[in-house]
Amino acid sequence: MSIIPPHRQFLHGHQAFYIYPFESHLHMTHYLAVTSTCYEETNFILDQDSISNRSNVTKRGTMCVSHLEVSPGYHTFRHEHDTASYMLMSYGFGLKVGYSHIISFNTRPVTCQAYDDIRDVTKEYMCEDVNQSFCPENETEDGGEIVSWPKSDIFKTINSTKICPLTFTKAGIPIWSRRCNLTDDLEVIWNDPIRNHCGDEITINKPEDLLTAEVTTGNVEEVSSTLQHITEEIEDISTDDVTDVAQTLTKVVGTGSSSKSVTNSVVRTVDTVLTDLSKAEVSDGQFNTMDTAFSTSEMVQMMDQQLQQTLEVEDNFTITEDAIQVQAFHLDATDNPGDYTLNPIKQKPEDAHTSVVLPKAIFATQETTVSVTFVLYRDDALFRPPSKSLKEKPAPELVLSVSVVTSTKIEKLLQPVVLNFPRPQNNRTISSTTSCVFWDFHENNGVGDWSEEGCKYAGATDDSVACECDHLTNFAVLMDYTDEVEEMSEAYTAFLDILTKIGCTVSIIGLIVTLVIFAIFNTDKQNAYSQINQIDNEDVPRDKRVVTMTISIRSQSRVCSKYLFRDLALGLTNDFELVNIMFDL
Repeated sequence: MSIIPPHRQFLHGHQAFYIYPFESHLHMTHYLAVTSTCYEETNFILDQDSISNRSNVTKRGTMCVSHLEVSPGYHTFRHEHDTASYMLMSYGFGLKVGYSHIISFNTRPVTCQAYDDIRDVTKEYMCEDVNQSFCPENETEDGGEIVSWPKSDIFKTINSTKICPLTFTKAGIPIWSRRCNLTDDLEVIWNDPIRNHCGDEITINKPEDLLTAEVTTGNVEEVSSTLQHITEEIEDISTDDVTDVAQTLTKVVGTGSSSKSVTNSVVRTVDTVLTDLSKAEVSDGQFNTMDTAFSTSEMVQMMDQQLQQTLEVEDNFTITEDAIQVQAFHLDATDNPGDYTLNPIKQKPEDAHTSVVLPKAIFATQETTVSVTFVLYRDDALFRPPSKSLKEKPAPELVLSVSVVTSTKIEKLLQPVVLNFPRPQNNRTISSTTSCVFWDFHENNGVGDWSEEGCKYAGATDDSVACECDHLTNFAVLMDYTDEVEEMSEAYTAFLDILTKIGCTVSIIGLIVTLVIFAIFNTDKQNAYSQINQIDNEDVPRDKRVVTMTISIRSQSRVCSKYLFRDLALGLTNDFELVNIMFDL
């Protein structure tokens, strides 16, 4: 046997070594022998790969020797803990040749630490003095029920997977808990299980009853399903109900659950709130408050987040409710799909004229599939700002929400996203002042409000109204209308203006002439007034009666033309016999 030492050096905390290659005809096989205490032998890393699961292990008392086959060339080796003790040796054998060589020793005293959170102290001890560094898997029995306990580190408290049901005041907390402890004699043991009190039994009839429940991955499906059912039972929704539903939805989504059943319950709950709010009487401002606006805006965000969480693990899915329709799917951007058109599932005739066209620029830079969610809200009740701004225009009849998960933020697109909304069948002409808007969650200190930034009105057809936006979010169109009768009258505006000017000019000339005649033929003004005041209009023939007019010249020229000119001309035709004109400029 020939002994051939390998090259070794320390490199960035790793043991780096080199296994010499041999002639191919020698058929050499190379091994790495690692000697350590048995509780440490599961924490080695060879060439960035953990070698914790290995079967070729020889035990000698408390020591373990692992034999790993390696290939010729450079390798790195380390232990997860820099202070671990081990010996590294390489060896190999083939046809009439072999070698063995100690690569390194790491025999520094190994000190372990464990933090006791109950006593708030850190305990140090020699690792080799402890029989093991964890509590093994275990099962206990309580009242005939078997409770399983997973492997646990020292000074860790493990909770049971079974939790208190929703019908108790402490719903969601674990029924049992158990602690892995280290005794003063350095023995690692399980403490006895502790049964936690679930509180008093309660009845859940309204969203408020769920606020005290702790929502975890263990009961999130139960909580979301219960919230859905009690929300559907509300007869007259209140502002407090809206707030309570939003808070519970936040806790449900906050568990990170991607369960399809949870997502269905979340969408149906939001759909119910949307339907109830759209039917509620809002003219008195009951729901036009900051708290309600914040809660409804939060619902929209939570539902969007839940859809994304589910789409991460699910394939394409759709959810269709009365007021909300959801389509979620994966699109392979590597196929160069070009402009991609999203159409809702047709439930109503106007759905045929609703669509979103995503420009190909969104997918051009993506190297994998992208996640797309398309939500249609048939009412804007979840998007009502607490104050008026440009929302003085008619409320949108539906809202389109589009979300595309990509590696880059989608904004300021050179080729815009085109949104087509169905045109209301009210025989009214859409004004050019119609606004295309999106719901900005940052407005009103996080409450949200409609914003026109990045969006513009792109025209209308007989069936639809088009908008263009350079980003993605929740979109709507705030339409201004102009009655067709008023549109026809505007065609005569120029003619009426000319007629008004002519009429007012003639009226003024006639007034001047009347005043001149009155001044000439009535030298004694006081006597004339006295005589006029004694006249009884009932005794004077109709064509001789005093005509008294109050002239008010206003900004609306058509008023001047219609009344002043007519009445003044009538007075002039009476031969100026008795005319008393008073005017108020």
